[in-house]
Parts: sequence; C-alpha cells; structure tokens
Amino acid sequence: MSTEVVNGSRTNFGPKSVESKAPYTVSYPSFKELHVPVVYDDLPVVSADDATVQSIPANAWIEQAILHVKTAFTSGGAATMSIGLYQSDGTVIDLDGIDVDIALAAINADAERVLCDGALVANTAGVGSAAGQVVVVESSGANPYTAGEAELVIRYHDLPA
Repeated sequence: MSTEVVNGSRTNFGPKSVESKAPYTVSYPSFKELHVPVVYDDLPVVSADDATVQSIPANAWIEQAILHVKTAFTSGGAATMSIGLYQSDGTVIDLDGIDVDIALAAINADAERVLCDGALVANTAGVGSAAGQVVVVESSGANPYTAGEAELVIRYHDLPA
C-alpha cells in the first residue's frame, strides 16, 4: 500500500490491513471513500492535533454513507448513535448530519448494514465551506455500549469551491 499526504489529508492507495484502527481514504476515478472504524469504547472524536484523523474536504458532496456492523453492539439499555461532522477546532458543522439516533436494534447483530440518511447525505448543498471530521456520539444515559465494532464508509465527491 502507498500513502499520499496533501494539505494534511492522508490518502492510501491499494489494500489496507483489516487490523488497522485508523481512518483512511480510498480514491477512485470519480469519487472517494472515507472508512472510519467505529468501536464501542473508542468512538471517533474531534482532534486538532491527531494526524490519523481524516476529514471530508470542504465543499465535498456526500453521496452515500453506510455503517457496516462487524461485531454486534450491545448495551444494558437502549443506547443510540448519532454521526456528524465537526471542524477540527470543535465547531459543529452538523452534529447528526450523517445519521441521527441509530437504534440499538439496527446494530445489534453481526453483519447488519445501516444506510445513513442524515441531512448531509445526498444533500445538494454539500458539507459547506469547512472540512469536517467524523464524530460519533452515543446517547445512552446510564446504559452505554458494552460491545460492538463497525466500519462507517462515506462515499463523497470532491467538488471545487
């Protein structure tokens, strides 16, 4: 596998090890895919200094986002998951723009797929004028996730400003 870093965004070309827990981008001729690991006790958060954090570029258009469950999520209650985009300084672009309140029942079995339908997905306006880091927020109250692993795949098009 080869890696290219342009303007702080790392793009990998070729096969990537399944063992890796770092987000990565795959480039195709007409679109790109951002692959983000989602692990119950290590959910993606905003980071201004972490070089492994990948972003959806400013002005990009998100065509599709799918959450692929590898290991079933479990909780002592009714935890939900929201996925959004934030700027690296913590400014919210859309806190649930990828998907809002994904129910535990939708991700509580291996090999489940969730077709995300947040406001930023397939929206003609795109992500806006700032690059967005993927953030996953668990809404559980006193019953957080106790297990679960997935991969979020966001297909987007890099558009000019």
